[in-house]
Amino acid sequence: MANTTPISAGSDANDSVIITKTERHHVDYFYEFELDAKKLAEIYPGHDEEHLTHLMDDIRTGAIPVEAIISDASVASVEIPWKSDGEEVLTLGNEDFEKTYGISDE
Repeated sequence: MANTTPISAGSDANDSVIITKTERHHVDYFYEFELDAKKLAEIYPGHDEEHLTHLMDDIRTGAIPVEAIISDASVASVEIPWKSDGEEVLTLGNEDFEKTYGISDE
């Protein structure tokens, strides 16, 4: 049973406690980079220009998923120069974040 003894309004300040609340929110970050022939050649070294041109066409049409290109870049240790929208948001905790990739309509 809970203690039902009332706390008087004149309690000593040392009888207080700070109560905190933490909220975790889902935040979407938007990044982009321009994949050009030079970067594609870094990801796929040893491929000739014709093959890279076909590869770029397949990426553009969605025949090759962008996730595959990002994965291949990681395997080849090629850094992707992502540019953010410039907004900074504080995130708390060590969480796995869902990532989606796509092609810009511009």
